[in-house]
Amino acid sequence: MNNKIENRQISMETIRKVADYLEDYKEKYDKRFELDNKKNKNLSYTDKIYEYGNGESKITYQIEYMNGKIMKEEDYVWFVSNLQNARDIKNIEINLSISFETTKQTTHGDYIFNRIYLGLFFNHNKSTIEVTTSNQESEAHNLHMEVVDILEDNDVRLNSTIKHRNLRIQAFAIAVGIIVSYIVYSIIKINIGKIQNNIIEYINNKYVIIVGQWIMAIVLGNILASWYIRIIYKPLLPEKKYAGYDSYNNRSKYVDNLEDYTKQSEVQIGIYWDAKQRREKIEKLYKICKKILLIQIIISTILFIVLK
Repeated sequence: MNNKIENRQISMETIRKVADYLEDYKEKYDKRFELDNKKNKNLSYTDKIYEYGNGESKITYQIEYMNGKIMKEEDYVWFVSNLQNARDIKNIEINLSISFETTKQTTHGDYIFNRIYLGLFFNHNKSTIEVTTSNQESEAHNLHMEVVDILEDNDVRLNSTIKHRNLRIQAFAIAVGIIVSYIVYSIIKINIGKIQNNIIEYINNKYVIIVGQWIMAIVLGNILASWYIRIIYKPLLPEKKYAGYDSYNNRSKYVDNLEDYTKQSEVQIGIYWDAKQRREKIEKLYKICKKILLIQIIISTILFIVLK
C-alpha cells in the first residue's frame, strides 16, 4: 500500500502526532510479545503454542539536514527534540518494523511468519507513506488508514489564503494607504494658511475629499506597503507555468501551476519551516485591515451625507 498525501499543510505537530501513534502501536505489540512469552515460558516444548513468538519491534527515525548531515536514531525523545530545528531539516524518514511467528495449529513446530512494515518520508513538498505486510493484511490496512487520517487531518494547502491572495494584498495596501492619507490630510490642515484660496476651495469639495482619499489610499498603499505582504506570501505561492503568448501585448503569459501545487503537500521543514506563521500572519493582518476598511467606508458615507 502506497500513498502520496496531497494538498495538505503538514506541520511539525502533525509529524509528532504520527510518531506518537507509532510509538503507541509498537508498545501494544511489545506487550503482546511479553504476555505470549510468559504464557509459554513454563510449558513443555510440545505444549508451547505461540501467537507472537520471537517478536521484534523497532522504530527508526532519520533526519537529513540541509548541510548534508544525516542522523539516525531509535530514540523518540531525540527525534521530537530535533523537530524544533525545522529550518535546517531537508528530509525526515520514519520506519516501523514489527515481526513475529505464530504456531501453526495443524503441525506443531511449524510457524507462520508475520511482518508489518510502515515507512514515512517527508521533504518540504512531499509526504509519502508505504506499508507492506506478510500474513497481516487486515492489521496493516488499519495501520495504514490511521496514519493517513492523521496526515490528512490538516488544512488544505490551496486554501483561501492562497486562492484569494490578491484580495488580501489589496486590503492590506489600501488599509495602510488610508492611514497615510490621514497623515497627508493632517499636514495639509497644519499648513492650510500657506495654501492658495482657490486650492482650498477645491480641497474642501466633498467629492474631492471622499473620492480623493480612496484614490490616494489605493495609490500610496500599493507603492508604500504592498511589497511587505508580497514578501510574506512569496515562499507560499504556486510556481508559474507557461500559458501561451499574448500577441496583443507582445509577451508570454504565465499562470499559477495549480495542478502541481495541489498534488504536493506543504511540509513545514526547509523552505516552508515558517509557512504556518506566515499564513497566520497574513490572516491576522487581513482581519485587521477588513476592520479598517469597514470603518473608512462608514466615515466616507457619513461625510458624503454631512458635507455639502
